[in-house]
Amino acid sequence: MNKQNQNIIFDHSNVDSSVNHYGQLYGSAINLVLAERIDNDRGLKIVIVPEINFAETLCNELKYFTKTDLSIELLPDLEVLPYDASSPSNQVIANRSEILFQLLKGNIDVLVLSAANLLWKLPPRKYFEEESFTLNVGDLFSMQKIGDKLRKNGYERVSTVFKPGEFCIRGSLIDLFSPLYKNPIRIDFDDEKIDLIKLFDIDSQLTLSTTNSTTIIPSEHYPKSSVAFDFFKTNMRNTFVGNQMEWPLYNFIETYAESHGVYNYLPLFFESMSSIWDYCKTSELFCVGDIQTPIKNYQKLINQRFINENDLGQPNLKPSELFFDATQQIKKIDKMNPINLQQQKCWKSHKHKAINFDTSPLEPLNAFKTSSMDRIINNLFETSTNKILLSAGSKNRKVFIENQLREHSIAVRQVSSWNEFLERRSGVFITEQPISESFITAASGIAVFGEMELFGRRSRTRKYRGSVGKDPESIIRDLKDLQVDSLVVHGEHGIGKYKGLSVMMIDDISSEFLTIEYALGDLLHVPVTLMEQVSRFIGQSSDASILSPLGSDQWKKLCKKTKKQAYDVAAELLEIYANRAIAVGKSQVANQKDYENFCNGFEYVLTRDQAKATEDVLDDMAASKSMDRLVWVMLVLEKQKSH
Repeated sequence: MNKQNQNIIFDHSNVDSSVNHYGQLYGSAINLVLAERIDNDRGLKIVIVPEINFAETLCNELKYFTKTDLSIELLPDLEVLPYDASSPSNQVIANRSEILFQLLKGNIDVLVLSAANLLWKLPPRKYFEEESFTLNVGDLFSMQKIGDKLRKNGYERVSTVFKPGEFCIRGSLIDLFSPLYKNPIRIDFDDEKIDLIKLFDIDSQLTLSTTNSTTIIPSEHYPKSSVAFDFFKTNMRNTFVGNQMEWPLYNFIETYAESHGVYNYLPLFFESMSSIWDYCKTSELFCVGDIQTPIKNYQKLINQRFINENDLGQPNLKPSELFFDATQQIKKIDKMNPINLQQQKCWKSHKHKAINFDTSPLEPLNAFKTSSMDRIINNLFETSTNKILLSAGSKNRKVFIENQLREHSIAVRQVSSWNEFLERRSGVFITEQPISESFITAASGIAVFGEMELFGRRSRTRKYRGSVGKDPESIIRDLKDLQVDSLVVHGEHGIGKYKGLSVMMIDDISSEFLTIEYALGDLLHVPVTLMEQVSRFIGQSSDASILSPLGSDQWKKLCKKTKKQAYDVAAELLEIYANRAIAVGKSQVANQKDYENFCNGFEYVLTRDQAKATEDVLDDMAASKSMDRLVWVMLVLEKQKSH
């Protein structure tokens, strides 16, 4: 067998197919064995884990450890609590729509999901089957008809497309962002015939590639047609007792449904709901760790919040109407005869066949000592293996480790993949790939140092498709963000006053422009496709006297003067921070076990900004330099209070 295709822990020839309990899998060895078990196997594999952060870690490590090109996907949690007044973000719903559609089409090899995800009822299969449609070059299709279908499928019409679930119509073009693609789509019409279909970049608006067809799937989990809204209202009247005119969702279902907890009432849009099992045809099931306890705990949370939460101003659906029963889901899992993987040793039982693998944990490092790198280096020398892999998790951490090892005359070589590491012989190797926990496989002579041992905790960054990293205060995402007569700044022409949207004919093509008024009443028309050149004016003054004269060099002189002042301030700051950088502070590395226990007891779901702030603070605390960070907690408190 080719060394590249060898497994270092799981041997198919030595593991009977009737064995359904895998034990003694310490650290990330549990993810490696799962990867070796499913590699080269055909058919859908479903992997259930206790909670979503573990699911993200497992999904990333499966992609790293597998040697074949498997489609490994994560079904994201809704990131809201049961009976939450706020709805899930558009990004989360779009990602879930993509996963559910790909499951229907059989395009996923491995699906990873959390235990809590099993209890939420899903839109019926036929919703995605019937509402999805394909557009091909050469098809005859009216732009109006496509626009109507997009609205029905939950797409929002905007002036410029930035995120999944949006579309816009400009002249003979339709731009739309389907959850199936990483980039938006531009459809060019010749009268009522589709002439071109292109993928384009959000920021530059430039074409990335062309295609002959594209598939459009619902971006929401409920239909937005007049028929669907009438069906919903009828069901709401028949389900609850009371005056429907006092229920906010009943009155604003067509316009502000997300603001009134519509996702707590999804069953009212359909005759029946589906489970994740309905979307999966024949599948093999794997359970990593204890999943029964989190399922039961989530059922308790559902029942508790059903009793205590009534912030929506209307009656709540019963838990049995919105969720699946935990006991029934556990029975369903047991009937599927899953393969259970655990870190602890499996003991003999008449109920199942088990096998224990030859893996062991590394000796825990003292996370409280500032000399933890010395402990790591000592561990490298003490480890009775001939091949060692260090997981840095990021480029900066990799450089830090390399410098530390170089001071101790330890040669370390970089590898970009797990296959490349297996092909190498003895030595110490490093990768930027995050591997959460360490393990040793004595038989193969391999030791893997994970992030927890190297840094006291793992770096977890949740990725969001379609997100961009621009200043949220100044960027203008959509024309609805602008009020007429509000001040804006054009990068080249300066401060002006937004006067609204205008339509102009250029070369017999109708185009939309932002109209901006400058000093002396001069007007500038900016194509909506170049909206990125315009940002909000951030300042206290709204006086028209600050408007820039159009066509003069006043704005350029002001920018030049401001840059000089900024350089002067920057020089002073550099001196201050240089002195701060020299000073050595006290490193405070969080105890991983205590921190994980704290996180597990926190029932709220962090937003992307909250999670990033938390990671940044922990990084600063672990560093030996002084922390220079201000965290405004009012936003967090307000969010939690709303729950």
